[in-house]
Parts: sequence; structure tokens; C-alpha cells
Amino acid sequence: MSKVRVRSTPSEAPAAPTATEAVMSSAAQTKEATDGLGRKIVVRKVGPLIRMKMFEIIGAAASQNQHYCGIAVTAFSVLSIDGRAIPMPTNKMQLEALIQELGDDGVGVVQSASMELNGLEIDAEGNLKMNGRTIADAKKLQGMLSS
Repeated sequence: MSKVRVRSTPSEAPAAPTATEAVMSSAAQTKEATDGLGRKIVVRKVGPLIRMKMFEIIGAAASQNQHYCGIAVTAFSVLSIDGRAIPMPTNKMQLEALIQELGDDGVGVVQSASMELNGLEIDAEGNLKMNGRTIADAKKLQGMLSS
């Protein structure tokens, strides 16, 4: 006959977050920005699952193009425009339609908000900083961008 042993010490695994905690955590990783057209755009921090879905939609060739990926991840970070919920694109046509709707002004505002969500900023000298620490200087950045 088998013996069953019951332990009285609690499990070491952390408890799963409650629904409220999950919503609050998600809300803490969003930012609202206003573009030049006066649109209020809510942006989320893009995590690995969203990036993986983005790569699946844009395909292998486009995934290798850093400029294409930069604009695509911008679209995937948009949660709402003027209070209208924006569903995550599920195909390339929806992705292109969202980029078209954002336009240059919207894309720029969303990219700035995304940088802030990720702790990135560009200082007055053009240095890229993460959480207040310089991670790339302006001259190196300029060289990378011009090549």
C-alpha cells in the first residue's frame, strides 16, 4: 500500500496575480500621448509574446529589416486612439491600415511614448540613455544612423 505524506509548509511557488492585480500591472505599463492632430493615443509596453506575434505576421524577410520592424512594433503598441480601442493586427493588411491611420505624426508620438515606457530617452546632446545612464553617445548613434 502507498503512503501519502502531507506537508504543512506552504509551497514556494508565488501565487498567481488576481485579475485586479493583472489589470493594474498592465495599466502601469501604458502611456497616453497626444499627437499634432490632437489625437489621444494610448500605448502599451510591447513584450515578447506581442513581438513574437508581430514577427509571425510580418514574415521572415521583413523581420530582418530593422526599419520595417521599428514601424511595425509601433503599430503593435497602440491600444486606443481617441478612446476607440485598437485591436492588435492579425494580418499584414490590418497592420498597414493602422500605420496609415497613425501617419508620420502618430508614429512619432507613439515611438516617443514607447521609449519612455522602456526607460529610454535622448538627452540634449543626442545621447541615448536608459534609466538615466548613457548607453550610446551621440557620435556613435549618428554614425550608425547615417550608414
